[in-house]
Amino acid sequence: MGQACAARGQLFHSVVLDEANGIERYRILAPTEWNFHPQGVVSCSLKTLQGDRQQIEAQAHQLIRAIDPCVAYKLTVGGPRGSGHA
Repeated sequence: MGQACAARGQLFHSVVLDEANGIERYRILAPTEWNFHPQGVVSCSLKTLQGDRQQIEAQAHQLIRAIDPCVAYKLTVGGPRGSGHA
């Protein structure tokens, strides 16, 4: 197992070798998985946005790009106007 501090957060690698020292299993846990988890920083931050629909949408785009500019996403703004739900 190993971990590294990456620009977007902690990056974890796990390797299991077989008896011949070949790779039996390899797993990676990237910062994107932490950041975009339903209880992660993006979700928690989106819930705090305030303003009208256009303001919330603009703030949400800025927030997502600031946290992880490499992620493709589709944003849907919903909930009552000004409720901060994105």
